Amino acid sequence: MVFDTDDDLTDEYRKLGRGEDFKGVLRDVDYVTVSTPYLRDCLAPYTKHVPVVLPNHVDAKWFSGASLGSERKYPGLTIGFIGTASHYDDWKFPMEALHRLAMEYEGICILAAGYAPDYLRALPSFHELDPVPYVMYPSLMRQFDIVCCSLDAEDGFNKSKSSIKALESMAAARVLPNGKIGGAVPVCTNMKVYRRTVQNKHNGLLTDNDHWYETLSHLIDDRLLRQRLAMQGLTWVTKNRDIRQGHRKWGLAYQKMMEGRI
Repeated sequence: MVFDTDDDLTDEYRKLGRGEDFKGVLRDVDYVTVSTPYLRDCLAPYTKHVPVVLPNHVDAKWFSGASLGSERKYPGLTIGFIGTASHYDDWKFPMEALHRLAMEYEGICILAAGYAPDYLRALPSFHELDPVPYVMYPSLMRQFDIVCCSLDAEDGFNKSKSSIKALESMAAARVLPNGKIGGAVPVCTNMKVYRRTVQNKHNGLLTDNDHWYETLSHLIDDRLLRQRLAMQGLTWVTKNRDIRQGHRKWGLAYQKMMEGRI
């Protein structure tokens, strides 16, 4: 039996109320797969074998095709967040920047999907997207031009997270104003978890948490930069994290597990 996890739910760094059950699962299964080396090291004390690192991949062809075929709900430039209530403290970092931007730039729309904390609802031009089944998830990511992937860099829980949201942003294809195809642009807190995926100023942007306004306003002002990052992001995720290539690494890992060679 193999169990896969993207988060450290042991309650060591963040009390989510599932710690003992989670650790029980880790002890009971034969193997555990994780997305990052840091998470591997966090969970190793609870597992029969050292967890196997299998980086996140997406089905780029399906994801991009589904997002391309979906409609936009809001006109203008859209910026926002997608995730769960575990990000309540993480999403506060860009708040001052987003409030200023909403006041300074006409037509900007701020979105949240999956979860909308109280402080987000107070922003001008804010809209909440309804939940959708997973089969429609690319159409949800399609609503964002810029995805804010902000994390508290001092939170030990966040150090074990993956960069899946950045990958999904890049894969959310749409026709750009120049007529070419690109994804949403991820703007991420400058942490190791994102530096594995986001190459600053190539397929997205990395920012310190006290520079969100400068980073986002520059991206808004520079249309050509947005288009370049959008195109290069989609190209990068298709080339480097498409499951059509990544399945080989996953298949080899599972084969070794079945043969007891890991």
